[in-house]
Amino acid sequence: MKVAKRGTAMDVGDLPMSDMMCARAELARMAEGIHWDGSTSAVEKSIRQAGGEEDRPLRTFIDNFGGIGGFHFGLEHCGLECVFACEKDPLCRAAYLLNHGILPAGDIYKVPAERVPAHDIECFGLPCQAWSKSGSRGGKSDPRGVLHLEMLRLVDYHRPKVVLAENVPQFLSLDGGPAFHEIVEALESWGYVVYHEVLNASGFGVPQNRERLYIVAIRRDVLIQPFRFPEPKEHNIEL
Repeated sequence: MKVAKRGTAMDVGDLPMSDMMCARAELARMAEGIHWDGSTSAVEKSIRQAGGEEDRPLRTFIDNFGGIGGFHFGLEHCGLECVFACEKDPLCRAAYLLNHGILPAGDIYKVPAERVPAHDIECFGLPCQAWSKSGSRGGKSDPRGVLHLEMLRLVDYHRPKVVLAENVPQFLSLDGGPAFHEIVEALESWGYVVYHEVLNASGFGVPQNRERLYIVAIRRDVLIQPFRFPEPKEHNIEL
C-alpha cells in the first residue's frame, strides 16, 4: 500500500480493504499509457512570469470532490504537486489512494480551511447529480447542489492564483444557473477574472460524447494575458 503524501493528514486505517480490492483492477488499466509530453498548460501560459523554471508560478494544487483523480492526472503530468485532496465516496477514496498515493479527506464540511496546505491552484469537480439530466435536477434544493459554497469557502480563505471547476452544462442553465452565478460573482468580487466554456471530450481525443462546463478563474494580479480555452480537434472521435 502506498503511503499518503505530505499535506493529507489522513489515516489509511479508516479505508476498508474491500474498497481497496474493488478498485485495484480498474486502476491498473486506467494508469497505463498516461504520459506528460512536457508542454506548458494553457493556464500557466496566461500567468507565466519572466525567467526560468525557478520562476514557475504554478507548483502545487489541491483536489476537492476529486473522484478518482481526473484533475490530479492532468496537473501532475504537467509537473505540479498535489498537497491535499478531498472526496467523500469510499470507493473513490480507495481508487484515489491507489492512483496517486494520497488518501483524500472524507467530508468537505469537516475540513477546516486553515488545515489545508498553501497551494497555487484549487480544483473542484463539483457534484453534478443536482444538475445533470440523468440526476435529480433539484438544483440548490438538493443538498449536493449547494456544495459550491464549500468551494467558495476554501477559495475565500486561501485566495489561490487559479481556480478550476467542472460540472455538467446544465449547471449554467437549470433554474437560471443560480450556483454558477454565485461562483462568478464571488470570484470577481475577490479579484479574479473568470472564464467558462462548455467543451466536448470527443473533440480532444477521447472516444466519448461527453460535454462538460469548465470554469477557469485567474487572480487579476497574476494575469498577464487573457486565458483561452483550447480549440477542439477538427474531427470528433466516433465510437
